[in-house]
This record gives sequence, structure tokens and C-alpha cells, in this order.
Amino acid sequence: MCGTLRLLADACNDGQLTTAGASALVEALRESHQAVARCGVSEDKRPRRMYLPFSPGGFAAWCRREGILA
Repeated sequence: MCGTLRLLADACNDGQLTTAGASALVEALRESHQAVARCGVSEDKRPRRMYLPFSPGGFAAWCRREGILA
């Protein structure tokens, strides 16, 4: 299980974050990672590759399928 996604789902379940807010954060992370790749930063200076197990906008549905979001 991906740690960051689990933490976000737990925050939603605890009422500390809305699902929409968590989804927006995940999409911002996705976009920022892609922007670094587009701006010409050499491979050795880029952050470690990020893997998200769902398509854009799929955070909530993926969490529900995994049973980590109420």
C-alpha cells in the first residue's frame, strides 16, 4: 500500500480532510511531478519516480476499491 495515499485516506476517514481536498492534493502532486519532467531537469536530479495506481481523478474510487475509504 502506498503510504501517502493511505495517510490521505485515513485523514478523510477521521474528518480531518475532505475527499475532494485529498483528491486535489493528489492531482497537484501528479502535476508537479510531471512539470519537473517537462522543464528539462536532468534525470539524475529529478525526484524519485512517483507511481499512482489510478488515472487522474481516480483517488476516491481507488481508495474505496481498496477498502481504505469509508
